[in-house]
Amino acid sequence: MLPSNTALFYHYGLSNFKDFYVARKGYLESGNQLVAHEKKVSKLDQDFALSSRDLMESVCGSEIGLAILEVNAPTSGEQVSSLGGRAIGLIRLIDPGKMKEAFAPLMLTDDEGEVDVKEYRETSIYTLKPNGLLEVYLGNTFRVLESQYLMELDGFAILGNKLSTMREVINAFKGNKTLDGDENFENFSDNLSSTANLTAYVNIARSPYLIHHFLAPKNRSWVDDNLELLRKFEGVCLQVSHDQGNMYYNNLFLKHNPIYKKVTASLWEIPLDTTVSSQPYLFTNHYTKAREVFIQDDNNRVYLISNTGRILWSRDLEGPMVGGIFEVDKYRNDKYQILFGTAHKIYLIDRNGKDVDGFPIRLSEKASAPVMVFDYDNNQKYRIMAPLKDGNVVCYDIQGKPVKGWKYKKGDPVGRRMTHVVVNKKDYIIAWQENGGVRVVNRRGEDRLKLKNELQVNERSPLRVLPGKDLKSTFVVATDSSGNLLQLSLQDKLETVQFKHFDARHYFDLIDVNQDGETEYLFLNGEGLEVYDAEGKSVLLYPLEKAQKMRPGIFTGQEGAYITLVQDSLAEVHLVDRFGSPMEGSPFYGQTRARVTDLNLDGRLELVTCSYDGMVYCYVLN
Repeated sequence: MLPSNTALFYHYGLSNFKDFYVARKGYLESGNQLVAHEKKVSKLDQDFALSSRDLMESVCGSEIGLAILEVNAPTSGEQVSSLGGRAIGLIRLIDPGKMKEAFAPLMLTDDEGEVDVKEYRETSIYTLKPNGLLEVYLGNTFRVLESQYLMELDGFAILGNKLSTMREVINAFKGNKTLDGDENFENFSDNLSSTANLTAYVNIARSPYLIHHFLAPKNRSWVDDNLELLRKFEGVCLQVSHDQGNMYYNNLFLKHNPIYKKVTASLWEIPLDTTVSSQPYLFTNHYTKAREVFIQDDNNRVYLISNTGRILWSRDLEGPMVGGIFEVDKYRNDKYQILFGTAHKIYLIDRNGKDVDGFPIRLSEKASAPVMVFDYDNNQKYRIMAPLKDGNVVCYDIQGKPVKGWKYKKGDPVGRRMTHVVVNKKDYIIAWQENGGVRVVNRRGEDRLKLKNELQVNERSPLRVLPGKDLKSTFVVATDSSGNLLQLSLQDKLETVQFKHFDARHYFDLIDVNQDGETEYLFLNGEGLEVYDAEGKSVLLYPLEKAQKMRPGIFTGQEGAYITLVQDSLAEVHLVDRFGSPMEGSPFYGQTRARVTDLNLDGRLELVTCSYDGMVYCYVLN
């Protein structure tokens, strides 16, 4: 049950709770602690109008435990309770079907008596009134656990203080990332007894900041100075087993293992107001240069979320975004704004969530394709183009005014993102039309080239451009419904290349896998991810079923490209490196396209994704 990033756990193996509790009371009486204990029990019963002893005896099976998951940063100066956010209590249930009824007196309800419950990955998480139930019955070891949340998972009642930790436990369990599947712990546990009455385990490599917390301030630097040494010790475990009469067997085991792997858990996660199907986008904070997350929920509310997971602002729009966002600097003062379009408007919003003067622009017709922003000479003289359903393409400047001299003539509606390329110091703005035609215009919207060949493009194929030194070597690239690569030069020569047959549901894109300046061709079909070089040789293969619903994400780093693939029905986001190998921690929990970036400018990459139930997740990758 325990996640693989468990730092410590404390475990009771019982024959039954009733006999255990009788023995425990005898122990407390021998130390003159029974009266104080019974006062705590009485207060608990009065506060919640229940018999807490009956509750414990009705639910507790053969195991009770406490675990604290890895703490990744110092908690100096904070109370012991600060560790409670990473703590969970576990009870093996006698009858899982009766758990809710037994804990009902502790559950938080609304004015109408409805229990506060949150659903996450088909698991109900109940909100409890803070109660300290396990501390009362099992002692100070459990004092970090106020037990504000409760869920049943595979026959266990799991109690926790923090909703994010409860979800982390669910993710680990459903993703098979538990201690049971950890090779190092499996080897470690070969030296342990499976029938011990008491087990106390500490993973030393995952516990430096727990140790740090309990040291005197003057000694805390010892942890920092010896962090590398601590990471080399996998764990230490003490077990006590009761035999006949008063015989107790003690087993102490310490293991040195220099291989420490950081388990990828979410750096932060945050709920939105409702469900979400939008992918996250990235926006630069012009004060810190760190990256922030911009996203829209299914009620058309947009949010800007800081790199630490705090919602900076949110506001409602009249409809969903069409396409992505653009980061612009309207005033040329290194302060950025967010530009994007919906079906009927073009928005420009500052980093405080306010409309910039001149925006939003209401379109005369519904948009037929995403809004595009071009900065021809990289001088912030932006041109904003919006293709419309009536076949027109309108053009605005960054002040929100129609561009004078724009002469685009209506034709067949544009059905894909427009793109821009410079060849021999001339601008070519390229638009794919819904009838298959490729239209090429200049900065004024006038036809610059007349291309007779058409591209019958697959529904899931974007329009890409391979720039060359002249029109002959510059290609508009897409795929057809059979996965054939279509390359139309700006001299109007059409070439067809077939790497292999792909069905009509495939995705296609261009990628430079090795960052060597050579373009490769990426395909995602029902069998997985495949990448080919220009000679048709396979350079990357990642088998993966059920990953076709969303276009793969491509991100570049110092060591080459990273590719994200989403199996939304399984709530898995796979991250693949340039060799076709899954990155450490993959798959991550999520259901939308992901973004990979260094949010905090600390040299570490993060992956940001969402689940359909309205959660935004940020994972640290290295």
